[in-house]
Amino acid sequence: MKNTLRERFEAKLVPGKDGCLEFTGYCKRGGYGTMWANGKNQLVHRVAWMLANGEIPEGLHVLHRCDNPRCSRVEHLFLGTQADNMADMAQKGRHGRSGNGGRSRRVVDETMVIFMKELQMQDLNQTQIGECLGVDQTTVSLYLSGKRVAV
Repeated sequence: MKNTLRERFEAKLVPGKDGCLEFTGYCKRGGYGTMWANGKNQLVHRVAWMLANGEIPEGLHVLHRCDNPRCSRVEHLFLGTQADNMADMAQKGRHGRSGNGGRSRRVVDETMVIFMKELQMQDLNQTQIGECLGVDQTTVSLYLSGKRVAV
């Protein structure tokens, strides 16, 4: 007999620190667990949300309060936009600084430019946007002004 999605999911959870429930299955780069669910490979924190709350509305992401990418405890998760995710990351000081004097070697792609514009519409300044994305303010300015084009 085949196990249900819930059974397969719960079989891969173990208690972690700070009350987290950590996924022990396959984790991709960055520590986010993935599993086959509903006909496709999905992030396990999204699976946890769907099992507890139903479908995730289009355009929303499942975010972590605990900042533990392996965590799938529903109480540690909340829904938000990508801009909410970037703002949460900046507020908590979780950004991709490269350690080279605040400058980043990070490649800016079209998705990042869209995030920059979303964050700008939420009244974040260019320095805050840069902190969210792990780039400096000058980089943000160049892309938002159109002086530089994403790869």
